[in-house]
Amino acid sequence: TTGAAALIGAGLATDEGLVRALALYGYATLAVNLVVTVLGSSLDRYVQGRLIANTPDCDDRWARRQAGRFLAAYLFGIPIAEIRPAEAAKEAADAGGPKNLQEVVVYSRRAGNLDLAALRVAAAEAGPEGRMAAGLSKREVDAQSVVQMTGLIAEYMRYGRATMGYRFFAALDAQLDLAQTPISRPDKQIQARFGVTSGHQVRES
Repeated sequence: TTGAAALIGAGLATDEGLVRALALYGYATLAVNLVVTVLGSSLDRYVQGRLIANTPDCDDRWARRQAGRFLAAYLFGIPIAEIRPAEAAKEAADAGGPKNLQEVVVYSRRAGNLDLAALRVAAAEAGPEGRMAAGLSKREVDAQSVVQMTGLIAEYMRYGRATMGYRFFAALDAQLDLAQTPISRPDKQIQARFGVTSGHQVRES
């Protein structure tokens, strides 16, 4: 958006220096956006792989994060969807990190998985009542908050610091979007704090 606005401004400006500056900024911004759009997922995996490989005790940290998620899911009775190769497993191994990293994937609820597309269809067909029927209840939202945060707590309690936290917060954010009623950004932060606090209790019990 800013790149396009800069190019429009360059077309309207009369000062030659300003035209060049706006045009340069506009084309540079559009180029960066294009690269991120085309290579975004690859860049994300590359960065993840480097972070994993360059973190001391990365293999044990990874195992604790996944074990914490597994434990919380078990305690809340939420089935494990699958244990699969981690998204950045190849990139981490290529960077000198542990090989064959596995990731625990947990269902949204006991009854199975729910995705945003299905929730939108339900809301479109039956309005708020459809979302209420299809979405995650408050209890299920609370459970997901604990599941997604307990892995980080398991790592934190051993090392005094958790890494790769943004991946777990992103996973929680995706689950919170499936709630029966839309959750605001401040309320999502409250849910994350609830998950952290409850995760401590899970690990200490």
